[in-house]
Amino acid sequence: MVIKFRTVKYYLLLLCCPLLLACSSTSLKYATLHVFAQQLILLAFFLIALRAYCYQKVLKYIDLSTANCGMALGPIFILVIGLILFHEGVTFFNLLGTLLIVSGLFTVIISKSMVRK
Repeated sequence: MVIKFRTVKYYLLLLCCPLLLACSSTSLKYATLHVFAQQLILLAFFLIALRAYCYQKVLKYIDLSTANCGMALGPIFILVIGLILFHEGVTFFNLLGTLLIVSGLFTVIISKSMVRK
């Protein structure tokens, strides 16, 4: 099986989309806590626009169900960034939600692979 570089490039771009969304959410949250709010809000809007552009590029080459699975990683990135930057505690419900998201992703991936066979 040969993996084309172009396909790998778009899958990496797909992983950047939820990360950009998490960074924009984080900058908006950080803007509510600090003085430099105007610059952080502009950064958040720029990141949201960049994520939308990247996601549209991804949708040209990757099917929608796969792309939506990649976007479902956003809450996981937000949980990790909140833990690192804001020292937020991770509750049982945070872990339960993360587990539900990951199990849903695996369910979709496994069902897609079974349909192809």
